[in-house]
Amino acid sequence: MTSNKANKDSLTTALDYLTEQRITKIEVEIVKQVERLFKLNKDCLMYDISSTYVYGDKCALAKYGYNRDHVPEKQINFGLVLSKVGKFPLMHKIFEGNTVDVTTVCSTADSIKERLDINTCMLILDRGMISEDNLAYLDKEKFGYIAGLSKACKTTQEIILEAKNFKEIEEGIYAEETIRPHNGKKKKYIIFLSKEKQKDDKERRERILKEKTKELSKLKERVGKGRIKNRDSIVMKIGEVTKEVRKYFVIKHDKNKLDFDFSLNELVLAKEKKLDGKYVVCCTDVDMFAREILLAYRDKDKAEKAFRCIKCFIKVRPIRHWKENRVKAHIFLCVLAYLLKKVLEYKLELNGLKMTAEEALNELSGIKMISYDVGGGVIDKVTKMDEKQKLILKKLSY
Repeated sequence: MTSNKANKDSLTTALDYLTEQRITKIEVEIVKQVERLFKLNKDCLMYDISSTYVYGDKCALAKYGYNRDHVPEKQINFGLVLSKVGKFPLMHKIFEGNTVDVTTVCSTADSIKERLDINTCMLILDRGMISEDNLAYLDKEKFGYIAGLSKACKTTQEIILEAKNFKEIEEGIYAEETIRPHNGKKKKYIIFLSKEKQKDDKERRERILKEKTKELSKLKERVGKGRIKNRDSIVMKIGEVTKEVRKYFVIKHDKNKLDFDFSLNELVLAKEKKLDGKYVVCCTDVDMFAREILLAYRDKDKAEKAFRCIKCFIKVRPIRHWKENRVKAHIFLCVLAYLLKKVLEYKLELNGLKMTAEEALNELSGIKMISYDVGGGVIDKVTKMDEKQKLILKKLSY
């Protein structure tokens, strides 16, 4: 196709070439090239999932689900598997928009083995990906993992509350390690304490409880003045006020009259204070040190940055296609663009130049090709480059 024939319709039609089978084949071959170019290993990978909204209601993949973009549209979910070194996207998966994150782990683990041609690796997973079934599956399939555990889990709370001997591993961050059996294997559990987060958790809870106490007092006053004369209405309004903080209150209803009393649940508050600023990370490698595990687990934030870049810089959203294969091709091209961005940044960094792809491309955008018509022919000349542009091209080996 010549450039003068390329338009929106022809380029959209070209997406039909990128069937799911071809996309997978291309992605596998690209990963091989990245491995060869940068001597990349796949012994540690990160997996996370996000969503992006779709206009219209004809796309079969688009469903209403957990809305990360806060846009009242149907969405699709897509997951990324990133390398630890370079943060290259080695694989992506697409799910219907109402797919729950935790349900994608097992199928993604299978795809990692198949597409990336590995038998095992260490996976870094956020707490939203963790369930007992997932951990059991990863253990069975011989995957290692560094995984955050939900603080709402009773076992996690027990591990935190048993921790007494925290040691500072970096400024403001303390840790205690314990090794426990799980699924027939020894695993290391690290309880981390962040002094900053501890303060934030306490202040946030106190602020919310102060607001809710004030609201309950006003409600009690209205009931006392006879403005609410139905017991069911009183119960419903108490529920509306307390909602997610119900566990912090003790509510007592007077059986003989339309009234209620309330107080703070001091036992629950005492327990919550002991949990403030603390979180637990489980690691299958019992020989890793707490700080190593902390640094590895923090790397999961790079996945969040990858999604942010794909959404904002590469502009995956909004998706205006409705054919399923075109939607998948659109996302693949955006992931491929992100891979090129990371390759550019990694190559610059390897050659001693730390800058983002956006910064590099902005600098290089000033280079223009000018064509001169000199009678019987055309002469092309490149505009004069400044020193920074020359440096970038030199680092990229151009």
